[in-house]
Amino acid sequence: VSAAVASAVEQLGGLDAVVNAAGVFTAGPVADADPAAWRAMFEVNVLGLLTVVRAAIPHLRTGRAPAVVNVSSMSGRRVPNPNSGVYSATKFAVHALGEALRQQLAADGIRVSTVAPGMVDTAIADDWPDSGHARRFRERLRSDGLAPEAVADAVVHVLSTPPEVNVVEYAV
Repeated sequence: VSAAVASAVEQLGGLDAVVNAAGVFTAGPVADADPAAWRAMFEVNVLGLLTVVRAAIPHLRTGRAPAVVNVSSMSGRRVPNPNSGVYSATKFAVHALGEALRQQLAADGIRVSTVAPGMVDTAIADDWPDSGHARRFRERLRSDGLAPEAVADAVVHVLSTPPEVNVVEYAV
């Protein structure tokens, strides 16, 4: 991650913003779940975000209107169903980390915002083992999910606010 951030800084001539948008999701009851899936969700959704932000902070300190945008989920505010508790826990963590980072980085002029979409029509469940639950979830993503472009527009909106405006949370 440090090398990737350094490469971006070199190629772009600096770093003004970081958007943490990676995420994985596995659902199921705790009694039947694979702990490796829990670990993967925390590794990507929480530790990945922290690793990127940590590598970016020194470069953001010299950026123009520097900002961090963490893409979380409405599942970081409530648990939508009993089978998504671990995923929701990772997204609750993203919300908490956004608040902590906002407090830590405010003195450096680095804004930190959380974009929290509802369901988004992505391939997040495409690799789930085939089951009735998986098929229903994928169908619901396709029929009720936001277009990924709507989330991207929300991120652009947050980043385009004046430097003195710090959007704490943007629910999509």
